Parts: sequence; C-alpha cells; structure tokens
Amino acid sequence: MIAALSVLLPLCTAVVVFQVVMVRSAGKSRRMLPTLSSAREQAEAWKSHTPESAGDAGPPTLAVVISAHNEAHAIGACLVSLQAQDLPGFRVIACLDRCTDGTAEVARQTIGDDARFEILEITDPVEGWPGKPLPMRLGAERAGGVDRILFLDADARLAPDTLRLALCVAEREGFDLMSILPLLDKAHWFDKAFQPAATVHMLHLYPPRRVNLKENARAFAVGAFSLIRREAFEAIGGMQHLRGLLTEDIEMARRVRDAGYRVGMAHAEGRFVCAMYESLKEWRAGWRRIFIGASRGKANRLRNHGLRWLCVGAGSPAVRVAGLLVGALAVAAGPVAVSILGGVLIAVATASFAINAYTLGRFYWESGLNPLWLFSYSLGSAYLGYLLLRCARDVKQGKAVGWAGNTFALAPEGAAAASSVQAKEG
Repeated sequence: MIAALSVLLPLCTAVVVFQVVMVRSAGKSRRMLPTLSSAREQAEAWKSHTPESAGDAGPPTLAVVISAHNEAHAIGACLVSLQAQDLPGFRVIACLDRCTDGTAEVARQTIGDDARFEILEITDPVEGWPGKPLPMRLGAERAGGVDRILFLDADARLAPDTLRLALCVAEREGFDLMSILPLLDKAHWFDKAFQPAATVHMLHLYPPRRVNLKENARAFAVGAFSLIRREAFEAIGGMQHLRGLLTEDIEMARRVRDAGYRVGMAHAEGRFVCAMYESLKEWRAGWRRIFIGASRGKANRLRNHGLRWLCVGAGSPAVRVAGLLVGALAVAAGPVAVSILGGVLIAVATASFAINAYTLGRFYWESGLNPLWLFSYSLGSAYLGYLLLRCARDVKQGKAVGWAGNTFALAPEGAAAASSVQAKEG
C-alpha cells in the first residue's frame, strides 16, 4: 500500500500540472493576441471612404481570393458574408478548381450582378500545380496591383466588419502576413469530441505569442484566412515555391519570415467562422495532411507527439481514478500514517479532477463549445494520439496522402520533408 501511495501521489500531481499547463497556455496564448475589436475606433473612418475622400488615407486596396474545390454546400454562405462587408472598394475572385458538384452554379446565383465579384473556373489540371496553390496563384494574378491579398477558404463566413478591422490590425501591428483564428462551426459530434485536442496540439506547436514576435518568431499561418501584403508575396516568389506542398500556408509563413517580413496572428473574437469537414473520414484525412505537413515529414516527431497525447488521453484519467481508489482503500484499511497519505492522495486526485475540469471548461467556452463536452477531452486526446501514430507509420512507409482530388506522394522511411513532397493529380 505504501508503495502504491508513493507512486500515485506524485503521478496525480504531475498529471494535473501537465494538463493545466497544456490547456491553460493554449488559452492564454489566444488571449494575448491583438483583437479585431481593438481597431474598431481607428478603422471607423474607412467605412465611408471613397477615392474622392479628403483627409486621412483610406484602407489599403484589397483583393479576396477564394479557393474552392467542390464546395457547393458552403460557398454560398461565404459569398453572402463577403457581400455584407462594410469595407469599401475591395474585390473578390472566386477560383473554382475542377468543381463537379454545382459550386459554380451556386456561386453565380449568389453573386448575381454584384460587380465586385468575379468567378474564375479551372476546368483542367495544370502540370506541376496540384491542389490549392493553383487557384491561389491564378487568383493572385487576376487581383492585379492591390496592396494586399486575402486568401480565404470557401467554407469561411465573416461578420460584416471583419475585413475592415483585419486590415486595420495588420497595418497597425506591421504584419505583412496575418491570420486570424477561426471559430469552428462545430455542427458535428466529431468536431466537439476531437477538435479541441487537435487545436491545443497546434497551439503548442505554433504558440501565437511566439508567432507575433518581431525576432526569432515561430512562422505560422491559417490557410483559411491569410492576409498578405503584395510586396511580401512577390518577395517570396508568389506561389511558385509553394506548389505541391501539403501545408502551403505554413510554408508561406516560413518564407515570408525568412525574407525579413513579419508574420502575425490576431483574435477574431467570433467574427470568422469556418466549417472545416463534413464527415469523420474527411476530418481524419484533413488533419492527417496537416500533421504530416506541419512535421515536415518527420516520423519521429509525429510518433513522439502521438505517444504524448495517448498518455494524456488514456493515462491521466487512469491515474486519477487509481488515485481515488487507492486513497480510499488506504483510508479505510491502513494504519494512521497510511490513512493520512491516503487522504492526501484523495485530495490531490479530487483537486486534479476539479482543476482540470475548470481549465478545460474555460477553454471550451472560449472556443464556442458547450463546456459539458470537456468530458470527451480524454477520448479526443487518445484519438489524436492514435492519429498521430498512424501518421508516423504512414510517413515511415511512404504512404501517399490524398486530399481534395490530389495525391501527395511521400518518400518511404520519412526521408521526404514537407518541402520536398511531390504531388500528382488524383
């Protein structure tokens, strides 16, 4: 009994410290970001700005480039939200990449006679340009000499002041490439059960407070909303060096940073909603692509992360429950000294449950989720660990990654980094 108590007491303490640090630092990282609402007063004058306006300069010129592949279910809402923007003078180029599900028809019906919008249909693959970089490249070319380009996913929905405030924050903070954190549209059970753990994982790989540093920054961008200065975009060669990559958004951020420009993130405060996946199979395939790309094809890194998350998902609840059971047995059957240690263990295990519930509940609430879903966090953590281990195995074996009608081939044994992943049309 003494041996069990001496093992479980430090284990329970370590578990609560580890999980609180993981989740709390992820939430704190988000709260330290500049918010879009902080620019409300500064950007107010832009709402009524016209080319003939006198006085202060108006907003930078902006073109929004939407990349869409079979997004008939989502692109209508995206376009409606853009039509409602209160930023004057911006343009939208909807680049439809080999869509076969009626995306073009939905887009035309939604746009109507709005002259700010145009549709660019890509009907055939272009050799050497698989996936999202092709519509991004063509849209950027069509945008012309605007000051900034916003690369936006077709499943995004924006509040009416999002573009105006995001532009103002990017200019004020000096961000040459800025992303804003989305509020995920968690309509499906797997979003609620699995997405929080995946979000915490990415926030630890790319802490926003480090992304926003002026020096030694951690480069990261959210592909669903990447607002880049034209000068920086041209300095990195446009999309030329980003084709064929699993995570072109993260690589874009790395190249922008390495070229001497600033990368940053801001908190949208619910102004940017994104519905990423329609099924668990699609969720799994999407995150598999992200995890392998973010790891730059390093199987060992994926395996280490997977083992850590398996411990979080399966190990920490088991330690807490064992702490309660062993503590209760020690109090009931042991001598005075053992009973005291048992009581301490029960207190630590109970505190571990309570502190973990509070920390997770706050994180879930800030993420727009019902805090009751925190009880699925251990399941989500374990599933995340399993998925990361599967990714490590796939990289080792050189198993191809399929996404959005394309197949990305990996060299076996994890020899290929994300920057050297080759892709072919699938």
